[in-house]
Amino acid sequence: MKSFNAMSQQVADLSEKVQTSIEGPLRPLSSEALETWTEVRRKTTVDPKKIATDYNRITDFITFAGDKPIDKYTSLDFQRWSNLLARVPKYERGAAPQGKDTSAGGRL
Repeated sequence: MKSFNAMSQQVADLSEKVQTSIEGPLRPLSSEALETWTEVRRKTTVDPKKIATDYNRITDFITFAGDKPIDKYTSLDFQRWSNLLARVPKYERGAAPQGKDTSAGGRL
């Protein structure tokens, strides 16, 4: 039984190494990368409103397409997002009356 457990552990370790060699090292989720990127931008001269707008737009995309490493999004993810935005009325994309939720997340 002890040798079986040792062999099982070796197989698991090998599987992990093969997966890493195929996909590369683990990368942070998009939400984590977004937080880091936003913090870096806040220390620059970029207008805070621009930073907030970009943050909200990217957060909406992550809500739509799922939170995964950036390199795991496909062109189809972006095309579907673009198609959704093309169907959303303009007032819902930011020109809504005060107090109305204009995020795409509210319509998904």
